[in-house]
Amino acid sequence: MKKQADQYLTPFFSELLRYLEQGKTGFHTPGHRGGISWGERWQPTDLPKIDLTEISGLDWERAKNDAEGLAAEFYHADRSFFLVQGATQGLHAAMLGCFNPGDQVLIARNCHSSVYHGLILADLFPVYIDVDYVPGWGLPEGVNLIALQQAVKDYPDAKGIILTNPTYQGIATRVEDFRKIIGERILIIDEAHGGHFDWWGKPDYSAYKAADLWIHGTHKFLGSLTQTGFLHLKGTRVDPEKIDRSLQWISTTSPSFILMASLDLNRAFLAEKGQALFNRSLNQVIELKLACASMPGVRVLLDKDIVSRERTVDPWRLSCSWLGTGLTGYEVDQVLREQWDIQVEYADYNQVTMLLPPWQPENDLQQLVEAFQKMAESNTGKHQRDPLEFRMPVGPVEVAPRKIAFAETRLVTFEAAVGQIAAEAIAPYPPGIPLVGPGERITREMIEVLRNIQRAGGVIRGMNVRGEIKISCIEDNHG
Repeated sequence: MKKQADQYLTPFFSELLRYLEQGKTGFHTPGHRGGISWGERWQPTDLPKIDLTEISGLDWERAKNDAEGLAAEFYHADRSFFLVQGATQGLHAAMLGCFNPGDQVLIARNCHSSVYHGLILADLFPVYIDVDYVPGWGLPEGVNLIALQQAVKDYPDAKGIILTNPTYQGIATRVEDFRKIIGERILIIDEAHGGHFDWWGKPDYSAYKAADLWIHGTHKFLGSLTQTGFLHLKGTRVDPEKIDRSLQWISTTSPSFILMASLDLNRAFLAEKGQALFNRSLNQVIELKLACASMPGVRVLLDKDIVSRERTVDPWRLSCSWLGTGLTGYEVDQVLREQWDIQVEYADYNQVTMLLPPWQPENDLQQLVEAFQKMAESNTGKHQRDPLEFRMPVGPVEVAPRKIAFAETRLVTFEAAVGQIAAEAIAPYPPGIPLVGPGERITREMIEVLRNIQRAGGVIRGMNVRGEIKISCIEDNHG
């Protein structure tokens, strides 16, 4: 226990200030870049003043309804809801409001870990669908459409599907392709990293074209404050009152008006300037990516790398492999941070990913290109490394995730886990996409993938510091 004299310390706040003092250039979430994407009406001095609550003199409920109505119109929805607990809140509300306990639901294997947690909350039984991978990158590019077709045939009682589009690296599939396969089943799309494909001439990749519900994590790229987003509804397959009720079940009764205000400001900013900003910066970011791709030993994820020619890569998301120069993604992250004062969004063994929103200052982009050029020159001729190829194995779900969540568990080593039932999601983080889901039987292939990530320096959630994972003590393997 800390001494009473230490109570004046502010370790978390102090760590934030320590980071700010370094003056690093950010290419990461959140995408607002210090509030640029909130428009000129925003003043930093307003922040503590608008930290209000549901007081009688404030017509907050009407204002919230009006703001959500404007958001629905802007994002092509019939109804939209503010989210102040991240895209996770929207996904959980969608799962609780669209399905009944025990329902069978198709789940794309590259869904975020929050979907796996939603399976427990809503008591749903998942059928995992395999995804395609980008050759030489080890990155998921989207649900395999042939596997989805087969799953629809094999599981005719499945009530709907939940999938991620675009992926964390910005790879998007035409959403009508999903609708053609699933028919009248409910389509829920985690579009946390999207929402802007309309503005550069790719509307067919936007969720509103075919989804019944879709979720925006607007803080990630579009520019609202961290922990904010939208849940959008369209059509008649889903009862909006059930979604409203589900949101009440899982939402704080004291939502932050600051967070909601940032959603309102950001929507207004995008409505006024968004399309022009995206159009103006499109050629700039494409030229930047092509310049990086021309550097010796550097690869940039582009449309030509994708297995399916029907997919496209978000131009404002830069994923680079430096294995040709002998550098892993983890090492590139470290060099950029320590030598160039640049902070990336995400790194794994094969690559690093950066976000380039259209309001990113031009000096930042010049700094990034200069750093890349110097790094490529200094590493030319070094021994190149082979990419770490891995897939997220799809195993049969033998016990319902909710049953697993409340059952007895025990910790075992990787080796002892083979053949056992996983008690919780095991996911490299970021991006938080589980390699093993609760209720799945753990295979040797899964363990080998986890070992490879661990050896490469990755962080794995669901594994403790001793390298142990939780398995279920349930013997009934039929759920």
